[in-house]
Amino acid sequence: MKKTYPSLCNLFFNQLLPPNTVIWGYGRTDLTNSLLRRRLRPHLPSKNNLSPNNFLSVCHYQRGQSYNDIGAFQKIRRSLPFSNDEFNILFYLAIPSNLFHQTCSTINCVFFKSFPIKSPSSYWKRVVLEKPFGRDLSTYQNLSENLSRVLQENQMFRIDHYLGKQMARSIPYLRFNHPWTKSIWNRKNVQRVLIVMKEDFGTEGRGGYFDNYGIVRDVIQNHLLQLLTLVAMQPKYQSRRNASNLKREEERVRDAKVEVLNAIRPPSYPDDCVLGQYDGYVNDPTIKNKNTLTPTFAVVRFHIENDLWKGVPFYLVAGKALNERKVEVRLVLLDGNNHSGVTKSSVLDRERNELVVRIQPESSISLTTNIKKFDDKFTNMTMAFNGKHKVDDDAYAKLILDAMECRSSSFVRDDELRKSWEIFTPLLNQIENVMPYRYKMGSTGPHEAANLVPEVVCKEMSHYSSAIIPSRL
Repeated sequence: MKKTYPSLCNLFFNQLLPPNTVIWGYGRTDLTNSLLRRRLRPHLPSKNNLSPNNFLSVCHYQRGQSYNDIGAFQKIRRSLPFSNDEFNILFYLAIPSNLFHQTCSTINCVFFKSFPIKSPSSYWKRVVLEKPFGRDLSTYQNLSENLSRVLQENQMFRIDHYLGKQMARSIPYLRFNHPWTKSIWNRKNVQRVLIVMKEDFGTEGRGGYFDNYGIVRDVIQNHLLQLLTLVAMQPKYQSRRNASNLKREEERVRDAKVEVLNAIRPPSYPDDCVLGQYDGYVNDPTIKNKNTLTPTFAVVRFHIENDLWKGVPFYLVAGKALNERKVEVRLVLLDGNNHSGVTKSSVLDRERNELVVRIQPESSISLTTNIKKFDDKFTNMTMAFNGKHKVDDDAYAKLILDAMECRSSSFVRDDELRKSWEIFTPLLNQIENVMPYRYKMGSTGPHEAANLVPEVVCKEMSHYSSAIIPSRL
């Protein structure tokens, strides 16, 4: 109701769904078509006085006893107004990952095998999979091996909705297609990179899910790591419109992202990680373990051991119940008089130079630089290019369209996920029994984070929580 159907409705309004499209919802809840449509209607967008009724007329529902109910899937198959399996079909699995294999096995049996395709090159059958993709390397490997038995890699589209956010999609264009920024993105010009996701709300009834994963698994290992690969990948990327072979270009982007992951030195605790948990987290009624050590805030530092970024720390910061909501990439640039790095004293003496790409809640690009005032003291000047509208609410629409058009670079490949778990699993094992620092709701996070992130980056963390607890049990 919040994301998938409104996004499909947006595609429908913009005439981006193919003619004769039909949409089937599937679940264990006992619903009729009319009840499904009645529940959806209040959540659907309106555009230019267009009523969602036409969209709702193509929405249907099938109840199943389980997610591998062959009989229920066969009912959907028989109801489709197509013959001889000559149609394209996209499955969107917003279900727990432990159900992926059994569900995809049934899908494969009913839709992929039972009805031979006359012209394989003309029709496609694809599956979109939502995270989480395991909890660590071993669980992901098990999931991947099971899925590979019933689906081909080119049929699987592992979705990360951050790759649908407009400014995230624009990072490669900003890096490689604009002379004024192209030369900035490397160790010769950048002191450090800060990639931040802050939420001004807590778990709010989703604590049961969140407590099984924590902020590192839920946000940093996927969303923020995806942004890191876009920021750090080597300059092999080209604009699609200049690519002679679209499919090859899409895979080149994913190859470049994997190269970044292969160059990352795995972080360790406590040298490269600070954890926090906000006061009141355990009051969420869906959290059963009131002594939980699950972090709701984390800073993780990465080093990329390649010629482009060697020596430049990347800080991934994520937290819930903080003082604001935002997602941004912040490049702190080298000072002209201090190319060896910023010291604590120079931070206090001079404002920083930085390039900031704000992804949400509104899109913007800003460049802040030092200038001298009439008294020869330094001050900041910021040039900002602001988006005219919010851009994060259509991420799912963009990705659904990308899946239909087989834009593979918008999705996460198997080797990319495997490598990301190789990077994070040692850290996850180290922090399993670590007690996080406490911080107050509405603050900037635990003040101990300033011990890891340089003061120039932690400038916004000026109001610290007084609640300090030991970092280990």
